[in-house]
Amino acid sequence: MSDDADTIRVPKARLREVKAEIDQLKRDLAALREEHENLRAHLKGSIQEVARLTEENERLRA
Repeated sequence: MSDDADTIRVPKARLREVKAEIDQLKRDLAALREEHENLRAHLKGSIQEVARLTEENERLRA
């Protein structure tokens, strides 16, 4: 076995656990990105609707 300070021995079961945790984090990140994009689209639509209603209100007041 090497005395290399960068080398460690890790049980395969632990490696599988870590890989499963990483895979779950990747899925969570993908879901959060999708939710972020959905919220961004919703917010953009809401802002556009507020702008449209504001313009309409200003026209009606004139």
